[in-house]
Amino acid sequence: MNLLSISSLVAALTATADAKCAIDGSSSALTLTSTSTLSPPSTPTSISISTPSSTSTSTWASESESDSSPESASASSLWLPTAGTTWQIELLYALNDTSIDVDVYDIDLFTNSASTISSLHSAGRKVICYFDAGALGTWEPDVSEFEVSDLGSVMNGWPDEKWLNITSPNVRIIMAKRLDLAQQKGCDGVDPDNVDAYNNGNGLGLTQDDAIDYINWMAGEAHARGLSIGLKNALA
Repeated sequence: MNLLSISSLVAALTATADAKCAIDGSSSALTLTSTSTLSPPSTPTSISISTPSSTSTSTWASESESDSSPESASASSLWLPTAGTTWQIELLYALNDTSIDVDVYDIDLFTNSASTISSLHSAGRKVICYFDAGALGTWEPDVSEFEVSDLGSVMNGWPDEKWLNITSPNVRIIMAKRLDLAQQKGCDGVDPDNVDAYNNGNGLGLTQDDAIDYINWMAGEAHARGLSIGLKNALA
């Protein structure tokens, strides 16, 4: 399915990516467009992405214009990628090779340790931590914290994953915990996936306005923890 200003890159990633990034001069945000298709491949897959200057449809935000928390970090203290940034995206498993010479690693929040992130920092890398923000997979470690009422329809093509009710207070509490974990592990930014339920048969009646509210809330929560955040594959 779908980060980078808030959707995500779940369980697997097939290497059919044509990604382009650019600085949006009106909002100091880096934009990333990716045609990556997510599906479970038979072998672990990773991709490296260079981000030349061009137009695009998703945004890395480090500014606090959408921050809802008074404790939000100042825009100057948040990391913001620049045009030309190179990327390594590894979401299928715990990272086992930190030697690839790129500027940024996008890795799974749950399967990677703080020591792995620290090693990447020591090598001069920035780290984006991926998690599913708008859907729930049966494999996720905090799955037991969700209520039945938090779950919507099964995602098309992902039989072990259901859309989440992003208006649910319980869902937001759990997502705040995930952001806490990203902060504790030392992530520089987060890659929340699947925030486009409004454009899919979510079974919950979720609208684009619901997605906008959720994204703004999550951006504020991320910034309050000193984390940059990105949105991908969503028009909200």
